[in-house]
Amino acid sequence: EMMGVVLRKMYLDYLKNCKFTSPTTLPLINFMQRSLVELYSLDPTVTYQHGFVFLRQLAVHLRTAIQTKKAENIQGVYNWQFIHALSLWTNIIGLLHNNKEKLIQQLVHPLTELIVGTIRLIPTARYYPLRFHCIRLLIKLTELTTVFVPVLPFLLEMFDITDFNKRHKTASLKAQYINFDTSLKLTKLQMDDRAYKDGLMDQFYELAMLYLVHYAHHVTFPELVYPLILKCKKFIKICKVQNFVKVIRGLLEKVQENVKLIEERRQKTGLNVKDAKQMNAWLEQSQQKSTSSPLVVHFGRYKSMRQREVLEDIAQKEKISQSGRSSLPDLIRPDRQVAGKQNFKSMMEKDLSDNEEEQEELFQIKTKRKHDEIEENQEEEEQDDEEEDEMEQEEEDDTDEDDDDDEDVLPSPPKKKRHAKMSNGKSSTSNADEFLSIVKKKFDRRKDRVKDLSVDDF
Repeated sequence: EMMGVVLRKMYLDYLKNCKFTSPTTLPLINFMQRSLVELYSLDPTVTYQHGFVFLRQLAVHLRTAIQTKKAENIQGVYNWQFIHALSLWTNIIGLLHNNKEKLIQQLVHPLTELIVGTIRLIPTARYYPLRFHCIRLLIKLTELTTVFVPVLPFLLEMFDITDFNKRHKTASLKAQYINFDTSLKLTKLQMDDRAYKDGLMDQFYELAMLYLVHYAHHVTFPELVYPLILKCKKFIKICKVQNFVKVIRGLLEKVQENVKLIEERRQKTGLNVKDAKQMNAWLEQSQQKSTSSPLVVHFGRYKSMRQREVLEDIAQKEKISQSGRSSLPDLIRPDRQVAGKQNFKSMMEKDLSDNEEEQEELFQIKTKRKHDEIEENQEEEEQDDEEEDEMEQEEEDDTDEDDDDDEDVLPSPPKKKRHAKMSNGKSSTSNADEFLSIVKKKFDRRKDRVKDLSVDDF
């Protein structure tokens, strides 16, 4: 009982979320659309009721825009909500049409008229992206419903609107790439740029191939592509830009090869158009052999190359988004500079260790000199004590001598004391020489190491 209420609410929320479309929101919109298509496929009767009401509502907006030609009414049709609504109903009708739902089959014609009327509302070059969206919907409708819709006239009309011989005014990098998937109209800057006509030619080539591949096995293929062949031949004669001529000539060659193949098959079998069984049997056989047709093989190669370009573009965008603006790029330095830095670092560590060793050796030398001075002081004190004792004994022995003689004769210092002083001077000089030799060796070692350094090490 709640199926209709729930689906109606989901449809309205889907349209609310489709107001703005960008490369980031387009995958989410497609996900919502696929989910809603699956839900609508559960109950065909509710789907028909909603489809009838909502398609009629879209038709009312289109009718008012055609009658009044006001900017507000035209804006009510040429927006993303209207285009996404048409895309949703195209997928729903195409899915349920294969299940042979007769009620849903009745909605194919109103939907086709809606899409064609949207293209015809303002057939100008500024709304080429919207035209391409509608053409894709018509191609998908023909593939899903097996209903013939004439799509080639809307593509060939592009050659009448746009002059491909006219030179572009700018070739800026700002408008170098036009994303037709996420845009509905073009700006003046984009239309004056060189990438505008390149994008138009790519879209024409892709859409023409998509449409013709579906009928590549059909018995009416030669008659279907006859206007296309005439238009392409005329364009090759008129156009002076070799890049565009090359694209159209390649498409024309593949189409003509496929035409010759179908004509040969028709001549061999001798078809009778009035015999429906014979025609159906011929179509089944031709469809089985369609994988080897020139147009299908060429389209397969083109599709694989196109998918590769899209994947490379996505990978590049993911790489840029992962890096982010906050993170700085890593600097790639040459190996020579990195090795020089490592050598300089190891050398500095060695210098620090050498300085520590020098400090230890100097500390040992200082402690040794201090110990020697203490021993020398002790020996001097002992010698002074001995001299005092000797002096006392001499005074006791020479009490009878006169004071004048004592003043004239001065006692000479003892040999022992002299010898101690001499030994003390020799030890101090030897310790000093040893200290100076150690310092000189360390200085020479560091001097040689400084000579080995170069500018790259710093």
